[in-house]
Amino acid sequence: MTFVYFKRARFTVDEYTRKNFFIALYLANTMEEDEEESKYEIFPWALGKNWRRRFPRFLKQRDELWARIQYRAAVSRRCCEEVMAIVHLHFVWQRQRSDHHSGAQRQYGDQDQVRFPRGPFASPVSCSLCNCGSKLHHISSSSDAPPQAVDSPYPHLFTTALGLEFTPVRIPVSHRNAVKDTSEQQKPCCFCPEEVPRESSSCDSIDAFLDWIEM
Repeated sequence: MTFVYFKRARFTVDEYTRKNFFIALYLANTMEEDEEESKYEIFPWALGKNWRRRFPRFLKQRDELWARIQYRAAVSRRCCEEVMAIVHLHFVWQRQRSDHHSGAQRQYGDQDQVRFPRGPFASPVSCSLCNCGSKLHHISSSSDAPPQAVDSPYPHLFTTALGLEFTPVRIPVSHRNAVKDTSEQQKPCCFCPEEVPRESSSCDSIDAFLDWIEM
């Protein structure tokens, strides 16, 4: 989905950056995930240790990307499969998820509590069905305080600032029609399954995208 957003936004190769990757990933999570708080984990990974101060700007950049792709953030499974087929043997596509970590399995937590992001330096969340996750959690559990623990003011500020975090509202029909009329006058760039380009430019861009992921 992030690659499709890159194509819909007509990013140049120079715009295939870590920042844009996480912004697109966050937008994809906004579109696909029902449990909103899970995506907050992206903040410390994308913004570093000062993420609490920087994430409001990050949310604005997400909306800027959403506007740049003309509010077309839905990506079909077929479209994703078309993207994967461009470099179908890449190791990123070869990874297998355990059955108990696949599909849509909703396990909502306490709705009155805001889940605080753990960050890249915390141990993985323990999984009773996954030996790897359990072992990693056990190693650090002896001296593990709640990851990304902060002084009491921070959770309050985090909760307050999340007032910015609303799934973007639907734009008026009249505005959508105006955007549609404008886009029809331009070269098509929807990058839908039926229009996934096969020319070398797409291979070059996805190669740059996958190379960046490996870094």
